[in-house]
Amino acid sequence: YLEALFKEGGGGDNLAVAVQDPGFLIDSSMPIPGEYLSTFDKTMGPATIMTQPQSQTVAELTPVTFSVVADGTPPYTYQWKRNGSDITDATNMTYTIARVPMADNGAKFSVAVAGAQGNATSADATLTVTADTAAPTIVEAAGGADRASVRVKFSEWITPATAEKASNYKIDQGVTVSAAKLAPDNVTVMLTTSSQTDDTLYNLTVNGVQDTSAAANTIATDSKIAFRAAKFIPGIAKWERWNNLNGDTGNIDTFVANLADPAWGRIPNVTGNSSYMGSPRNVADNYGCRVATYFVPPKTGNYVFFMSSDDQGYLYLSTDDKPENKKLIAKMDPWANAYQWLKTIDQRSDQFFGTEWPGFDTITLTAGKRYYMEFDFREGGGGDGCEATYIMAGDPDPAENATSMKLNGTVIGVFDSVDNLAPIVGDTIHIDKPVFNKGDTVTLSIDPAKIVGATPLTYQWRQNKDNIPGATSPSLVFANADARAVGDYSLIVSNSKGSTTLSGGSADDNNRVLMSNAYLIEAEDYNYNTGQTMPAASTMPYKGDAYKDLTDQAVLDVDYFAAPDKSGGAALAYNRHTSGDAGVVDMKGGTPDSNNDAGVVSDIGRARGSSGGATWTVDANYAVGWTSTGQWQNYTRTVPNGKYVVVAGIARDGQNAGEINMSVSVVANPKKADGSTWDGSVVVPGNQQGVTKIGDFVHQGTGAWSSNDLLPARTADGSIATVALDGTVTLRWSGNRNDGDMDYLLLYPAPEVSAVGTAKIALSGTNVTISEDPAGGSTVQSATAVTGPWTDVGPAPQTQAVGAGAKFYRLKQ
Repeated sequence: YLEALFKEGGGGDNLAVAVQDPGFLIDSSMPIPGEYLSTFDKTMGPATIMTQPQSQTVAELTPVTFSVVADGTPPYTYQWKRNGSDITDATNMTYTIARVPMADNGAKFSVAVAGAQGNATSADATLTVTADTAAPTIVEAAGGADRASVRVKFSEWITPATAEKASNYKIDQGVTVSAAKLAPDNVTVMLTTSSQTDDTLYNLTVNGVQDTSAAANTIATDSKIAFRAAKFIPGIAKWERWNNLNGDTGNIDTFVANLADPAWGRIPNVTGNSSYMGSPRNVADNYGCRVATYFVPPKTGNYVFFMSSDDQGYLYLSTDDKPENKKLIAKMDPWANAYQWLKTIDQRSDQFFGTEWPGFDTITLTAGKRYYMEFDFREGGGGDGCEATYIMAGDPDPAENATSMKLNGTVIGVFDSVDNLAPIVGDTIHIDKPVFNKGDTVTLSIDPAKIVGATPLTYQWRQNKDNIPGATSPSLVFANADARAVGDYSLIVSNSKGSTTLSGGSADDNNRVLMSNAYLIEAEDYNYNTGQTMPAASTMPYKGDAYKDLTDQAVLDVDYFAAPDKSGGAALAYNRHTSGDAGVVDMKGGTPDSNNDAGVVSDIGRARGSSGGATWTVDANYAVGWTSTGQWQNYTRTVPNGKYVVVAGIARDGQNAGEINMSVSVVANPKKADGSTWDGSVVVPGNQQGVTKIGDFVHQGTGAWSSNDLLPARTADGSIATVALDGTVTLRWSGNRNDGDMDYLLLYPAPEVSAVGTAKIALSGTNVTISEDPAGGSTVQSATAVTGPWTDVGPAPQTQAVGAGAKFYRLKQ
């Protein structure tokens, strides 16, 4: 039996298997020839049809797929036929018609299959097509930012001849339509109009537009829709994102060229607004993004602009308010972290040799005048996003990695209608108790009155980038809060035009919730000299530095394990302060340089602990980086007696599910220098250190190396893991794949789980309500089978609409 598996990312793709036989009869430089292979799911002999194509009935202009399953000696070739005639390029096991025309009503489809030992032809499958009798309607209309265009969207595909007839469109209040252009999506028409008055409500009347059906259904006479002309809205930039570009966009130049090419016809996958000249960070991979705004100089003078993007990016500034007059003034190559303004000279407009600005490195602007500004960048993998800022010529450069940006507030803005805007949130997440005591009520909230954009609005709270079931209001309340409330919070505010995310994470401590009385373990401070520990590391609040003088004293296979192909047999060092920013060597055995490029680096994510009602930041904070599969470190500490939840501060670039995969365990017999265990028993030579797993940290990537999300250890069923610890214990932090930065562990008193009440269900009209009696704070879970899998719905009680099929519910604490 032979099997090969592979996964395709982007670009080319292939798989082949070769073999070298003892007699050298097979060419080992080529894939194994078919004469040496046979299948186990086919019968040798002439081709036969096992599953015939099936007759189908579909609506006009909807998709249909025919398929066949053949038996007999492979390989097979296929040729689909319509009414007995070959269909060009229809040579696969399946044949799909994306939009079935009325002309195919009654057509018969069959397929001829050729096998290695004989051929077969399937029976006919008859296609029945029901006519489209519905006329197109107007879905929406929106005034363009140029105040001389209108975008109109229809309910279905429409014909170019009727869509692009300007006389089919009329606008009141003296606005005229001079041209109409159908977009490649075949449902959107862009109208060119005379000048519109800012923020004025207009009515658009449409006649004569027909759909693409055989009946050519015509829109209802004098179909009307209202739209509002754009106005200047200060304080925002608009961004557009085109996803999945790894296959068709090789670099920033290709992406920019595509943006300028009307034939490209790409409608952005995601749109949104920023309160600064930039886009959200750490949101996706393999995309292109355009950010646009108008810059309004606060005073007349010479300006210097700075940009930062991940990955390649171009910054443009127009000589006036017209996008067509934009000039390239800076570029980013290859990438920079958020607010990293000074990585290359090309990032600043006064040193970019390739500038297109008429004054070369001197950009002189007039106060109060509007200048169109655009930022285009392309993202491959890892971190992503962009920002821009400025100074007046002669002012100090912006601080490297400083988060304060001047390209925000009243100096930027866009032309648009409020009704066309994704949510602009003029508020931050408010947390009444960012460090709470166990049993407190903790409330997170925003003010809906400070949100501008189309209505209605929807809300979704997230903890550590995971949606919280049922948390869909402007506030999130934890009554009788415990360790389960610890984490980094974000809020997605959405409307029909897009969404805005108020992000959490260690890069924004305002969105982090901690519980008091945490026990902190720094990742770099693991055991040394065969199981030894520094007592200072067990005293809270721990500020770091206890291990700084223990040079090269960690023992391989006892205090840590690094795979031979990664470690090179090197012991790990703790001399963190010998050369400026240099950190501990990583689990691969490399030594970091002054730029913190390798392994463990300083000041990653600002590890935080809490003692009583106070918080502290570890002074000498590092992270163990890039552990490989199977590598681990042991941590021996004296822990107060109790039951704990283990929370890890972890960072890993990327957005994919499962990119973080680590675990934490209790070590049963860590060896001391004299060969005994901590409980005094003798270790039999050759015995391995026994471990009992507490739980796993399995999660999507955090999106950046500097963002340490707070992830609780979980059991196999997804529940938060708990462990009883007492006195001197040893924990092991393990990597289960190529993981990212391991920064710190926080031990919190475990929640006191009460008994689950009785699940109650009541029917009211077309809804059922699942409740708990007596109320005990349980979570309602649902599944389509009693054996699961089970999914959290939200805190009890929950009301659910009655649907088709069975649905099972249960309660969990």
